Amino acid sequence: MNLNRKTLILVIAGTAAVIVLMLGVLWYANRPDQTKTVKNLFGILPQVGSSDATNNQQPIPDAAGENNGGDEGVGGETSGGETLEAELLQIVKKPILGATLTANSDRIIYYVRAGGKLESIDFSGETPEQISPLTIVGMFDVVWQKAKRRNIVSYLEDINVKRFINTVATTSVVFLPEGARSFDFSPDSRSLAYLLPKGGVAQLITATEDGKSPRVVFETAIPDFSLSWIAPKKILLESAPSNQAPSVVYLLDTGTKTVEKVFSGIRGNMTVANPDGAILLTSFTGNDGRIALSLTNQKGENPKIITPATLAEKCSFAKDSKTLFCAISQNEADLPDAWLRGDIALHD
Repeated sequence: MNLNRKTLILVIAGTAAVIVLMLGVLWYANRPDQTKTVKNLFGILPQVGSSDATNNQQPIPDAAGENNGGDEGVGGETSGGETLEAELLQIVKKPILGATLTANSDRIIYYVRAGGKLESIDFSGETPEQISPLTIVGMFDVVWQKAKRRNIVSYLEDINVKRFINTVATTSVVFLPEGARSFDFSPDSRSLAYLLPKGGVAQLITATEDGKSPRVVFETAIPDFSLSWIAPKKILLESAPSNQAPSVVYLLDTGTKTVEKVFSGIRGNMTVANPDGAILLTSFTGNDGRIALSLTNQKGENPKIITPATLAEKCSFAKDSKTLFCAISQNEADLPDAWLRGDIALHD
């Protein structure tokens, strides 16, 4: 009898201790202190607001290269300190290309690889709708304007690459000049820029969004530039990235026709801009042969190192220009070259 009573007392005491412990964890995890670190207290719950080496993100600089958020960091946290968690949902179950949101962000639009028809679907994946019956065989790339009225489709015909501007509402197409490469729409979607090799130089041409009224605004002897229209009158020009050779990045003002050097002498450069074009995210090959990642202003000044590092093309800014989402690659060797050649598949 005494043994049973002692056992009962121990069970009750143990249960009470567990309940108290759980209540303590819940209180600690939900208290308003933004610097709390649940992981460091018990080692079992997701980390929030940690300052240890595994979460060592740097603040995003503003256009002048200064910190714009105090202790606000880049990574998997909201401004309130909560850890962001997401559940993956497969919306489309067939091979597609050029997936993007509609202009009002209420549906997803994409091209079906088999045949090239343009479709849209809601976020549940239950209501696919055909937008255009246009048939495109051999399609391999799609570039959309922000307004989503038009896009540029690239496809193979025999061994030749051809590109055209597709107007979604009318399914009318306008072909770009043969040899046109590296193109982008302006931020307001009213203009288009592309590079066109001619006479030993590459001409940078701007036109209306439907390809009309083309005019040459810049010429360069560098044959492998790619362009990004990052701000109303600013076009970013990057030489091809390689960890074996230095890269160069320029910023062209389409109004004054002036060109400024942003970066030079760095290997493996990849640069993307935030939505307003004021912040540049650049990945490059460091002296140790590994990928590094940094944030700068539009002139490449005052770099802020971001860790863990990944290729800049695997990152995307949110519309607020302050939040950055990145897929972190586990591969270390021969980046970005092996990935660009298609020799390896990255595990993120």
